[in-house]
Amino acid sequence: MRLRHRLLLLFAIFAVVPLLAMGAFDYASSLRHLEAVLSVQTGSIASRAAQELRDRLDRQASDLALLSENIETQHLLRTAAGGDSSAAAAARRSAAAYWQDLWKTMRLGYDRIALLDGAGRPIITLSEADPASAPAVDLPMRTHVVRDVETGQALGQVEASPRTEDLFQSPLLRTAFGVNGRTLVIERRSGRTLFEPTAVTPTGGPLPFSLDRLSGERGSFDYRVGAERRVASFVTFPDPDWTLVVTASVDEFAAPFIRLRLVDFALLLGVVLAVSLGFFVLLRRATAPLDVITVAADRVGRGDFDPALPPAGDDEVGRLSAAFALMTTRIREMIGQVEASRQMGVLGRFAAELSHEIRNPLTAIKINLQGLERDAREGRIPDESRRAVDLALREIRRLDLAVKAALRTGRPPAEPQPFRLHALLQDAIELLRPQATGQGVTIHTDLAARQDGASGDAEAVRGAVLNLLLNALEAMPRGGHLSLATANVTTEGRSMLEFRIRDTGPGIPADIRDRVFRPFFTTKDQGTGLGLSMALQTFRAHGGGVALGEPDAGTEIVVTIPVQEAE
Repeated sequence: MRLRHRLLLLFAIFAVVPLLAMGAFDYASSLRHLEAVLSVQTGSIASRAAQELRDRLDRQASDLALLSENIETQHLLRTAAGGDSSAAAAARRSAAAYWQDLWKTMRLGYDRIALLDGAGRPIITLSEADPASAPAVDLPMRTHVVRDVETGQALGQVEASPRTEDLFQSPLLRTAFGVNGRTLVIERRSGRTLFEPTAVTPTGGPLPFSLDRLSGERGSFDYRVGAERRVASFVTFPDPDWTLVVTASVDEFAAPFIRLRLVDFALLLGVVLAVSLGFFVLLRRATAPLDVITVAADRVGRGDFDPALPPAGDDEVGRLSAAFALMTTRIREMIGQVEASRQMGVLGRFAAELSHEIRNPLTAIKINLQGLERDAREGRIPDESRRAVDLALREIRRLDLAVKAALRTGRPPAEPQPFRLHALLQDAIELLRPQATGQGVTIHTDLAARQDGASGDAEAVRGAVLNLLLNALEAMPRGGHLSLATANVTTEGRSMLEFRIRDTGPGIPADIRDRVFRPFFTTKDQGTGLGLSMALQTFRAHGGGVALGEPDAGTEIVVTIPVQEAE
């Protein structure tokens, strides 16, 4: 992404977006204030309507108490419990007359009233003669236990079916806030609507919100009916388990706010666009010299170290132009230095030839010492000489490793050739398997990678792998377990093969983990300190790397190398 585009993106993120967010926040805040106002209004209506409904329910409770605590009802229930049929019949007639007189005044509030004895059998029943007067939604039956006024013992109960028109005929219960406002009474146990004077459909349908919203004595909440937003306030009755809810439509009152906010938002958007256009013009003029410097950088990348540059000045772009001119001058000087450093390659070749000349006599010395070692094992030379031969052989092996490292350092890079990593790893394992068997080390391989093709110096990779495996075997002189597992991974968008070499040796102490890949660093008495460093250089030269893993025990070496199709 170009610098100009990045600056425009930053301007959009830190200037345009915050302004638009402020406009959206102001719009949402105004709607929240409107919802708060509606919540207060619906809450006030709900409180006044609930008080009116509570007064009517208290009046019904008084009616039931009057029916149950009068002398005739008490005498009738006591006589019925005593079993005297003649006395019970007289008491029934007296109580029925009393109930008939009360029914004339109470009948407008109830559809049916019944007196039940202690066994639940009806004794007196009064109801409307016209069944057509039954309400569309039956209200829950109200009951009152009749107790002996002297002993407090339960004698029976009074059942009454309240009339909907009488209970909910108050104007307060029919008040709604707004044209689309609603007032309804809900039975919490069943979830049905008992009363809703403003309902378009018959009362008793499903609620537009969850009953869980009605928890507590009173409160407010918002909900949606399709695309319409609504605010509701409620008051809960403990007995009966009813809740009075008053709702109002937010959209009904939000239209003026929406129009005003849309006008404000359009003005804000126009200001933002004008400021953005002015910023773009100024930015284009300010960054034009940077385009010239960018073209100059491309020409330098193609080998032209004398590109055209903007004139130097006191501002940041002028100083950058001057620094760029100085940089091209120094690059020309560095190229001369690089040309001179090519001569240093002669030293590397000299080291290779010298190592080769040392290796020939070193091989002869090694062969002769091995012959002496065989003679010592067969007892043809003294034991004192045998120890000297062993020491000399160890030092020869050390010197041989140093010579090999020098040969690898001085050798020019081989021509890249395709090879298969799995075949190379298997060859290395088979080569070391006799040594592992002699040490009591078991080897487990899990070559699970699906792609194992690579390109490069196969011999160099083979030597690095052998070095890593030898290090693992040397860490387990008294036996152990060596595992080699491969897998395909993706690192920075490149397909890589990752293989892990894990041993069950003593592991690498934490205080030296950051130094194990340094040249000539070693913890072995006869080590050269070149194995891990040369392996790291080899895999880095192939585009990969070597790192230490984090096993629970022992040591784990994690190697990565790019994979590609290989023959």
